[in-house]
Amino acid sequence: MIKTILSVEDDSMTQLLNRITLEDAGVCEQIVEAYNGQEALGIFEEIVSNKKIKKEVPEVILLDLNMPVMGGWEFYENLKEKYKEIICMTKIFILTSSLNPEDKLRAEKEEYITDLIFKPLDDKNVSIIKNAFG
Repeated sequence: MIKTILSVEDDSMTQLLNRITLEDAGVCEQIVEAYNGQEALGIFEEIVSNKKIKKEVPEVILLDLNMPVMGGWEFYENLKEKYKEIICMTKIFILTSSLNPEDKLRAEKEEYITDLIFKPLDDKNVSIIKNAFG
C-alpha cells in the first residue's frame, strides 16, 4: 500500500473528489493536499529541514498543471532543481484536464514524470497509479 499521496490541485472540489476516490479505493494511508506549486514546495522544504526524508517523502504526487501562484510545470522544475536527492523517491503523475499536446509530449520526455492522466481521478486512473508500484 502507498503510504502518502500528495495532491497538488487548486480547485477545492477536485481536491475533495480526489480524496474520496483515493479513500474509496483504499490505495494509500494518507493524503496530503497543496493548493498550488508553492505550497507543495513548502511541504518538501519542511521534510528536508526536519531531516525526515525517507519517512515523509510522498510516494505519489498528483500534479495539476494550471494553477495560480505556481503552476505544475514550475513546481516540477523547482522540485528537480532544489530536491534532486528526493525527487527520485516519488512517482509524479500529471493529473490534468489540459488537452495541449505539448503537455503530453513533455510529460513523456521528463525523467521523473511517471505518467500523464486525465481528470477526473477515477478507478481507471487509480489502477494506473497502483500498477506503477508493480
